[in-house]
Amino acid sequence: MIILGLTCYGHDSSAAIVKDGELITAVEEERFNRRKHSHAFPLHSINHCLAEAGITMGQVDHVGYYLKPWLGYLPVFWHFFKYLPRSLNLIYDRRVALNQDDYIPYGPLTSPLSMLQVGKRLRETYQEHQPRFKFHFLEHHVCHQASSFLVSPFEEAACLSIDGCGEWCTTMTAYGHGNQIDILERIYAPHTLGTFYNSVCEYLGFTFLEGPGKVMGLASYGDPERFYPEFKKTVILKPDGTFELDFRYFNFHITRTSNRYSKYFEDVFGPPRAPGGEITKSHEDVAAALQRVLEESCFHILTALRKKTKSRNLCLSGGVALNSVMNSRVLQKGLFDDVFIQAAASDSGCSIGAAFHIYNIMLGYPRRYQFKTACVGARFSEQQIEDCLLRSGIAYSRLDNPSQEAAQLLAQGKIVGWFQDRAEFGPRALGSRSILTAPYPAEMKDILNQRVKHREPYRPFAPVVLEERIGDYFEASYPSPFMLLVFDVKPEKRSQIPAVTHVDGSGRLQTVNQEQNGLFYEVVAEFGRLTGIPVILNTSFNVAGMPIVNSPEDALDCFLQTDIDDLIMGHFLVSKARVGK
Repeated sequence: MIILGLTCYGHDSSAAIVKDGELITAVEEERFNRRKHSHAFPLHSINHCLAEAGITMGQVDHVGYYLKPWLGYLPVFWHFFKYLPRSLNLIYDRRVALNQDDYIPYGPLTSPLSMLQVGKRLRETYQEHQPRFKFHFLEHHVCHQASSFLVSPFEEAACLSIDGCGEWCTTMTAYGHGNQIDILERIYAPHTLGTFYNSVCEYLGFTFLEGPGKVMGLASYGDPERFYPEFKKTVILKPDGTFELDFRYFNFHITRTSNRYSKYFEDVFGPPRAPGGEITKSHEDVAAALQRVLEESCFHILTALRKKTKSRNLCLSGGVALNSVMNSRVLQKGLFDDVFIQAAASDSGCSIGAAFHIYNIMLGYPRRYQFKTACVGARFSEQQIEDCLLRSGIAYSRLDNPSQEAAQLLAQGKIVGWFQDRAEFGPRALGSRSILTAPYPAEMKDILNQRVKHREPYRPFAPVVLEERIGDYFEASYPSPFMLLVFDVKPEKRSQIPAVTHVDGSGRLQTVNQEQNGLFYEVVAEFGRLTGIPVILNTSFNVAGMPIVNSPEDALDCFLQTDIDDLIMGHFLVSKARVGK
């Protein structure tokens, strides 16, 4: 049984293929077309999936698409006419919002109608292979739920998916058991915590999709108490465990591209920050209050969910589940003993959810796959890597032990590009497409920003620690393989790893073990043997505004265009000292 799952025409297009209940591969289109958060039809991703599985489209039995566009038709029209004439702002060109050439005009009619043509486009594109698949439109939040629970280690769990908006649903609670997911509650637009957070990100001068991660980091610099008394009024928590937004503060229900916050919001919290403008103490305090209200709103939902399900296990999904600070607060709250968040928690992960929903729920096959590693993307052979280097004419050498060489370079204070095996699925680099440094000195963070990443200085870099040593350096004993949890660094260890210790004493942690990524584990272990510190700094192999590198060519281009000292791809080493700057 072969099932293809698809996400496209929203943001973070992707494809995943499941064969006889096992995930063969999952990839995001942005890695191929080099447009971050690409919403294009995922042709490159589909072709990769078919090649990785060794099949043609004619052998695919089912295709699952991550939306049922028609579920939004009546609500959109009702909403549109209710708020006329202000709602005319809802009709706009999607390209304006995402600044991409390959676009779908987005509005009450155009985008859903395009989505309805996905199955037809597939059949036309691959008609030479005589496709025979059954095509399924699936509810968006059902795909989110499936992308987490069905690949989790839990036999049963409380489930929460929370994002900006699917068809019209923005939040869904459910109870997963066996190969079933029972929906308990839906919250509908315009009441949405995802867009609530994004709207305040816009007020703070950041862009859609890119803003939330930056504001989460900025929040650690602020004092939430200053604006909290007023900010908590923006979200109305209801006794039944749901919520509503106070639309005195927001405009996003009548606009899409800009001005998602209202004039009243400005009157209360002050003038907005212009994009690229100075960040003031007020901006930091607004970010801190925003983060607290998001966390409290999620606790409110989860408290009711815990009472309904009685489960001690939790599966989180949706774009809001990428907020690692919130995730850790949930774990620390003690409502649940275990929390699972799949690495691609936002819309890209819905392709996995669509495929497993069909396999486990619609077709009734028992669950057999657990998502233990995010390294399920594109891979390149040693020959392909060397061919790339030969074509470039660049000097290189062959290594017997890449992990040992990387650790030695890190111990010497070098910045190392690390390209190995299969790419990660999701927004985090987890040791396959990474830039690595030592976790010290404190200035390493600024050096990395100035020479390579060009990121905002308030954004933290992530520590990677051997899973068995987590308790030695962090106030935690819980593994965090997908960099989706934040823990405090032990006070006595902060001077040892200052480059990965955030201003509030925390670290957005990645743990690694042999099973998840043996080569990367050996880098951290060998660095520990050399320095006595089994922790390194890991950040994504890209520069600001670009997707993470996918191919050897991408990695080499990034290496040559930045001040990364050394590049290790497979068993090959390229040193900037040899090739010049």
